[in-house]
Order: sequence, then structure tokens, then C-alpha cells
Amino acid sequence: MIRMKQLIAICFGILSGMVTAQNALMSIDSLHVKLEQVSDVKKKIALLIRYAYQLDSDPRAEIDSARMLAHKITFTAGEVRLMAVQASYLHTQGDLADALRIGFAALEIAQENHLILEVPIVLTGLGNTFWEMGDFQRAIDYYKRAIPYHQKIQLNDLTESQKKEKLFWSENVGFNPDDERILTQFNLGSAYMFNNQNDSAFMFLQKSFDETKLNHRLYAPVRMFYGELMIRMGQIDKGLDFLRESAHFFENGSDSYSLCQNYQFLATHYYDSQKPDSCIIYGQRALQHAQRSNYGKLIRESSELLAMVYDPINLEKALYYRKIFDEINEVLYGPNKIKALQETLVNAQEKARKSEAAIIASKNRQRLNYLVTGLLALIGLSVFLYRNNTQRKRTNIHLEQTLDHLRSTQAQLIQSEKMASLGELTAGIAHEIQNPLNFVNNFSEINQELSGELEEELIAGKINDAILLSKDLKENSKKINEHGKRADAIVKSMLQHSRTSSGEKELTDINVLCDEYLRLAYHGMRARDKSFNALLKTDFDSGLPKIKVVPQDIGRVILNVINNGFQAMHGMENPVLTLSTKQLKNQLEIRITDNGPGIPDSIRDKIFQPFFTTKPTGQGTGLGLSLAYDFVKAHGGEIKLKRSEGETEFIICLPIG
Repeated sequence: MIRMKQLIAICFGILSGMVTAQNALMSIDSLHVKLEQVSDVKKKIALLIRYAYQLDSDPRAEIDSARMLAHKITFTAGEVRLMAVQASYLHTQGDLADALRIGFAALEIAQENHLILEVPIVLTGLGNTFWEMGDFQRAIDYYKRAIPYHQKIQLNDLTESQKKEKLFWSENVGFNPDDERILTQFNLGSAYMFNNQNDSAFMFLQKSFDETKLNHRLYAPVRMFYGELMIRMGQIDKGLDFLRESAHFFENGSDSYSLCQNYQFLATHYYDSQKPDSCIIYGQRALQHAQRSNYGKLIRESSELLAMVYDPINLEKALYYRKIFDEINEVLYGPNKIKALQETLVNAQEKARKSEAAIIASKNRQRLNYLVTGLLALIGLSVFLYRNNTQRKRTNIHLEQTLDHLRSTQAQLIQSEKMASLGELTAGIAHEIQNPLNFVNNFSEINQELSGELEEELIAGKINDAILLSKDLKENSKKINEHGKRADAIVKSMLQHSRTSSGEKELTDINVLCDEYLRLAYHGMRARDKSFNALLKTDFDSGLPKIKVVPQDIGRVILNVINNGFQAMHGMENPVLTLSTKQLKNQLEIRITDNGPGIPDSIRDKIFQPFFTTKPTGQGTGLGLSLAYDFVKAHGGEIKLKRSEGETEFIICLPIG
């Protein structure tokens, strides 16, 4: 476990030391002198980016000033790169929440402005941060997203302005796009390694190893990770040779972060090999370097390792290093830090979900407009052919062709309606799954506290109290398991509903189907409009037999009718929707009732007609109830509208047997 923690942090140290390794560390004052010698504003920003990681003090004030300047002169690429530098610094200090927040903001700006040179840099930085959190799969996803951008840059598939910008950065930052590609490549290989996918790891790390034989900037970092892979594959001596080689390189350079990590990795290896003297030597070197540069994460890891190695041989020194560990651990991972990190992730996920939903909705509206336009054109063509053809045979041929086009168009419109239903289902399911996840998170936090109390009671010799705490732990673990299974069931349900209907009938519990789609429809409505609230009433016949239906089709019928009811009641003070089931003689009856304004008598005969809608243009296809009518008829059933004073009721009848 310790080995993995150390290695996770090594990767980000490489990003911190990616500037020229031969230069010595410089002070803020030295940097200001260099900046004053440059008149061009863009070159000043590039110079700051070049030396930011080599400063012997906090560079955030300089980065903030440069960001304001870049924003003022509309140098967006420079602003994004400065944000990446700032996120990287925060990462080395252990401030993961702010590192993610700035990284996500930089990615949004880069993508909105089509900055092809900057997008892969930001994606790699985000991958490093998720790696630090131990989320290797998400780190792999971000690295893989960066690879196609690097390949496009490598092939020089760029506009003229992008080519000029590429040359500018290569000349003024000193770290060219090819280096950035290799950096992402071997980070991806290392992520596969930590994710126990050694075959994929070997493929990427071996390729990086071959490409960096003459690359002095990345020579040592690649060999450090390649050495770890050799150890994992059983080639211990070969792996240690690479690690010692990379340590020697770092000792003669300015990459203090990677040097500290290299010492720490060697210390961890000697700890695992039960060689405490060597472990202490390298562990103390790692801690000294980490404290000198205030690398919070590295201080935490090295002090923890030293406390562990001293524990059986010198209790006083073990307590000394444990105190250092406890103090920095509280700074880095206290409740406020964890809460900030969770909020950052939730906000980013919600923003991504809304963006994706908006794109899908826009495409669906555009597609629908094209289809409607095509439909009108086809209808006009049909009329023209009918009026201008005097020969019945030719007229029939043209009409048959037109009819085929109409059927094809209608099928596409039906698919569009189904996708809209799927979107509503997804919104409801996302809300449903949040509840068990909240329970899992809450009980996990409680168990962490109980584990600490249990340890204290055991140390104090209070066995009875410890037994009580262990029972609480078991009970909470049981609840975590229950809510985890609930979330699993919801995900399986989502997959069931999202798959394309096979058209095959299955024995289905209509009560369960109705209850499920009622909740999904309500949460979907709430997801679109937080102000919407309604009283939901159910009256299910407990003796209802299972019947053979196509669940996806009947589910869409229930969903469409309920959604119409919610939309009709929108804005009312006390909306109420009732869903009931009942067994009749040879039929099963579903009733859906709302207390909305109702459907006027003048249009009651049209509501099941295709393309008829009372919604504003662009907000409805007019196919919801038409599809519901077709699905029910295909099952040999019937759907009808019953209207009384102050309410609207749809009755769905399906045959039993």
C-alpha cells in the first residue's frame, strides 16, 4: 500500500519538473529581473510558465498577475497554460480540490476556444490529479482523451495560426509538443500499471522508454516508472538499476520534487525488503527535501514511512515522525478539504451532464425540424404528383414512393420520441441513484470515525466498549452493503430501460412497472424544474397477475401519459396525480388521473392522432399519445380518455393471458 501511495505522487512530480532540468532553482526576485528584460507581453507570460516550477517560493501571486494580463490582451492560450501551471502547483501542495476546480475551468475555456495545443495539456493535468486521488480508471480516461490531440499535433494537422503558435511555445517555453505527448503516453502506461493492467502498461512504457533515450528532459522520469514495472514483473535487480540511475540524474538537476519521490520510492523498497537502515537513510532524505519545498503530500508519505520503520526499533523517533504525519494529514485531508473536493467533483459532473443534455436536446430539435421539413416537402410532392398525373398507373407509382418516404420519416420521428423518453428516464434514474450513494458516503464516514474510536478503546484495554463499537461497525457495513445493492439494482434497471426494445413479450409485474415509471417520471420532471411538486397517490391491486407484455413499450405508454399529466398540472397550487391498477374479468386496467385543467372537448378526438400537439413549436413532436395508442393496440388492448369535472383520466386496458 505504501509503495503504491509513493508511486502515485511520483507521476505528478514529473509534471512539476518538466522544465529544463539543468537550470538551478531561482528566486522570485531573479524571475522579476528576467521578466523586466523582456518587452513582449506574450513572451513574458511564456517565460513565467517556463520557470514557474523552478521557483524556490510560492509562484501563485506571479501566476495570478500574469493571468490577468493574458486575459486583458485576449491571450487565451497563455491564460489556459497559466491555469494549468497553477493547478499543478496546487497539486504538489496537496490542494486537490482547487487543483481540480482550476483544471476543469481551464478545460472548458480551451474547448470553447478550440485550443488544440492546450486541451491535451489540461487533460493530462486532470488525469494526474485523479491519479493522486487513487482513481486510476478516471485518470486513464483523461489520458486517453489527450492522446488523439497529441497525434494530430504530431502530424502537424493544424491551421497556419496553430502552426505559428506551436513554434512560439516550443521556442519560448522549452518543452515542445512532442515532449508533452511522451509525458501523457508514459503517464497512461503508469496508470495502467497501478490499475493492475501490466500488459497495457508495458506497451506504453516500453514505447516511451525507446523514445526518450536521447531526451534529457524525460530520460530519468521514464526510467523511474519503467524500473517499477520491471520490479512488478519480477525483474528486481534490473528495476533497481533504473531507479538508482534516475536518482543520480535528479541529484544533478533541479527537479527537487522527483528527487524527493525517487528517494522515497527507494526507501519504500528497502522497507518492503526488511532493510530498515537503508530505508531510514532514503526516507530522511525524502522528508528533508519535502519539508524544504513544503511538498505537503510528500511530507505526509515520508513521515508515515519513517514512523512505520522506527515503530519496532525506536518508539521515541516513531512518535516524533507520527506527530509530523498527523499534523500534515490534518492540513491536507481534514473535513473541510474532503468536503471541498466532493463539491468540486459533484459540480463538475453536474455541469458535464447539463452540457451533454443540452447538446443532445439541440441535436434532437434540429433533427426533428429537418424531418418535419422533409415530411412537408414529401406531402407537397404527393399533392403535386396527384394533381398533375392523368394516368392512374403513374399516379399510383409516385404515391407509393411517397408513402414509403413518409413511413421512413415517421419511423425516424418515432425514434426521436423514444430518445426523448430515454432522456426523461435518465434524469429520473440519476435522481434515484443519488439517495443510496448518499447513504453509502455517510455511513462510510461514520465507519471511519468508529474505527478510530475502536482503536482507542482497544489501546486503552476497554474490551466491552470495543465490542459495542465493532457491532456498530458491522451494522453500518450492513447498511452500506444494502444501499450499494440498491444502487446496483437502479443501474441494472437503467440498462434495462435504455436498451432497444426486442419486441419480445415477457412476464411482467404491472404494479412494479407502474411504480417504477411513476417515480422516474416525477424525478425527471423535478430534474427539469426544481420548483415542481405534486402529490402522488397509488392504489395497486395486490392480487394482480403477471402478464406478457413488452416492458419497454408499456413503460413508455405509462411514462408519456404521466408526463402529460405533470405538464398539465404545472404551475397549479395543489397538483395531484393518481395511479391505480385493477383486475377485471379478462383484462387488467391501469388508470392515470390528474387534477389539471383537462382537455377541451374540441380536441378530445384528435389527441391520439400522429403529430397533433398543443405544446409550443419545438417543445413537442405530437407523437407521445400516438405511440402510446399504437403500443397498447399492438398488445391487443385499449387506451381511452375519460374526463369529468376538475380532472382528466386515461384508462389503459390490457388482456390477461
